[in-house]
Amino acid sequence: LAAASESLDGLTESDLQRAEACWQGRKIMLIEDDPVSTHLMTSLLQSWGVQLSCVSTGQDGLMALQQSWDLILLDGELPDYNAAEWLQVMKQLPAHACALQGPVVVITAHDDDKHLALFQHAGFDPVLIKPVRRRQLLSVLTPLLRVH
Repeated sequence: LAAASESLDGLTESDLQRAEACWQGRKIMLIEDDPVSTHLMTSLLQSWGVQLSCVSTGQDGLMALQQSWDLILLDGELPDYNAAEWLQVMKQLPAHACALQGPVVVITAHDDDKHLALFQHAGFDPVLIKPVRRRQLLSVLTPLLRVH
C-alpha cells in the first residue's frame, strides 16, 4: 500500500516537498463550518507554510474578500450559502468590497452527480471531495498557483 500511494499521481516525495515550498507565504482563506474538517485542513495547509485564515460562514468569507487571497477553499454546503450561491454573490460584489482574488476551489463531501454538476455548472473546476489528502491537495492546487 505504501508503494502504491508513493506513485499516486506520479509524484515522488521530493516532488511533493517542492510543491509545498511553492505555497510558502501564500495567503489562503478556508471557508468551512465543520470543526473537524477545519482542523484537518488547517493541519495540512499550515505545514506548507501558508498564511491561513479560517472562517465558518459564507458571510464571513464575503467580508474577508476586502483582502486579496492567493486561493480560496470553499465548503460546498455552508449554513448560509451553498458554494454556487456564494460564488454568484462574490461576483456581484462592488469593486470596493472585493480585492483581486485567486482561484476558488470547492471542497465537498457530496460526490453524487447532482452536486458535482451544480458546482461545475457554477464554474468550479476542480471540485475536491472530502476527505482531502495531502497528495491530492498538492497535485490539484499547485498548478492553479502557477496559472494565477
